[in-house]
Amino acid sequence: MGHNRLADQLLHTGWDGRFPICPWKMGESLAVRRQRDSALFRFHICTMPGDAVGQDSLRLTLDNHHRRVNIVINADENEWRQRYAIMHGIASTFLGQLDSEKPDLARHNFRPVDHATHAANTVTLATLLPAKYLDHQAKKLADIGKLSAFFGVSPHTIRLRLKQLHLLP
Repeated sequence: MGHNRLADQLLHTGWDGRFPICPWKMGESLAVRRQRDSALFRFHICTMPGDAVGQDSLRLTLDNHHRRVNIVINADENEWRQRYAIMHGIASTFLGQLDSEKPDLARHNFRPVDHATHAANTVTLATLLPAKYLDHQAKKLADIGKLSAFFGVSPHTIRLRLKQLHLLP
């Protein structure tokens, strides 16, 4: 499945239509099926102090007993970073990490060091900043700071997505 198609499906299934997009609510409304045994898993999102999460902003673990994917985010991070971290965890899971052989799915710091992380970043950007809405708001607001506030992501994240859509050189 293409990254934009996955982002569109996540939005269609889990988004309430309001901005900024709330990955907490989205995660509560989604479930993912593990391919190898068709087990259905729900998302459980929680925050922990930074020292409990480690140096990364996100920890994903699989709880086979309760059939859930735990998305643990750093409570010490700002809201922008937390929103991105949760969406990244959801994207990683839908991109196949649930079928990974590792019980601890991953620790993520969002640097595109491998194909799976890069793919999750792409889906995360496309989900938090849907192209048609970003294009419309960019024409209307024309200010990175205002776009950042509207979409609830960092100015850096806005720039990345605008470049990805060829709306910014």
